[in-house]
Amino acid sequence: MSTERRPRILIAKPGLDGHDRGAKTVAYALREAGMEVIYTGLHQTPEQIVQAALQEDVDIVGLSIMSGAHLPLTEKVVSGLRRAGLSDVAVVVGGVIPERDRDGLLAVGAAAVFPTGTRFEDIAAFAQGGSSAGYTAITDSVRASVPESALGREVVLESGLSVKPVYGPADVADLDYARDIGEPGQFPFTRGIHPLMYRARPCTMRQYAGFGTPHETNERFKFLIANGQNALN
Repeated sequence: MSTERRPRILIAKPGLDGHDRGAKTVAYALREAGMEVIYTGLHQTPEQIVQAALQEDVDIVGLSIMSGAHLPLTEKVVSGLRRAGLSDVAVVVGGVIPERDRDGLLAVGAAAVFPTGTRFEDIAAFAQGGSSAGYTAITDSVRASVPESALGREVVLESGLSVKPVYGPADVADLDYARDIGEPGQFPFTRGIHPLMYRARPCTMRQYAGFGTPHETNERFKFLIANGQNALN
């Protein structure tokens, strides 16, 4: 991986997954951490992903797979990158991946596996440091591999809050569990507003049904659809 530029990451959705909310969330988080991210959109073939990696000159290809076809799809992407002379491009896999398959993904050439629930800072730490820690927990050795220039750089979100690229035990040493974290579904709601969150309540993205006058609402919906929104609730 080049040390003279920010990491360039291609986030790709191979297979027949019906939505890409998770992939877009990861892409946004990595951009907020200061990386260059290219997103392919849904239903990409391994051949299209390899071609995009070649055209965009990326350091990492991140495959977001929810369909259960992670092993054959990953193997095809890895072998395609090698044939294209891109054997130095790291392939990482994220999504709903059973633990029994994770060693298999590493065996076919994945540099790391990030199953559902992986912290964004762990993914960012891998991308910044280029570690091949696999799907094991990100440790202090991975944190140490992140360039000091990245660790010391302040990243300010759209909310105005600043965040670090990587957090560790020292950052939470002074937290009081009951006061600062609390149980799921209880104040201060840092772990969600419902006890089981989306394990029991399906995740939805909604917009208010009205926007000013009926005419303005109509204009707003047309604007959103023209800019790529595909569902209005």
